[in-house]
Amino acid sequence: MKLTREKIKGFILDLFVGGTDTSAITIEWTLAELINHPKILLKAVQEIDSVVGKNRLVEESDIPNLPYLQAIFKESLRTHPDPNHWENPLEFRPERFLAEDGSAKGQLDVWGQHYQLLPSGSGRRSCPGNSLALLVVQTALAAMIQCFDWKVEGSVDMEEVPRMSLPRANPLICFPVPRLNPIPSL
Repeated sequence: MKLTREKIKGFILDLFVGGTDTSAITIEWTLAELINHPKILLKAVQEIDSVVGKNRLVEESDIPNLPYLQAIFKESLRTHPDPNHWENPLEFRPERFLAEDGSAKGQLDVWGQHYQLLPSGSGRRSCPGNSLALLVVQTALAAMIQCFDWKVEGSVDMEEVPRMSLPRANPLICFPVPRLNPIPSL
């Protein structure tokens, strides 16, 4: 196959569209779970406040020091759980990814070595933007948790549409209420 300028542009566009769509869907699902589980959201807020503080915005370099946030992220990627691999698989419980002392469990990752948690594929068929997406999505989610309280009218519908990236059947309608005054700038 000859790579023309148009084909190269098409490949690049596919990468950008694929990356933004799946990242946005992941953030939307995770935020919906957090709104439905206010105690988990509060624990994430407390972790971010204790590690980052309220005077600066969370950064990518903070993510390794936020094990509970990482556990929330992994738990949100654990869609369509197999009861053969997960205890209480329908329960949203980030603690399953933490050691007894609250640190991250090192033995379970999303890189294709543990087939019970494989959100981005494995090997030659894995997502080419996985490294970037994992960091960007967690950082964006951390900033959304750090800077805002999230309010909804009524309950959050958790119905999904059966497609490749499992989008929500209905968009998440929520209202950000600033929790930091002023909100730290970039």
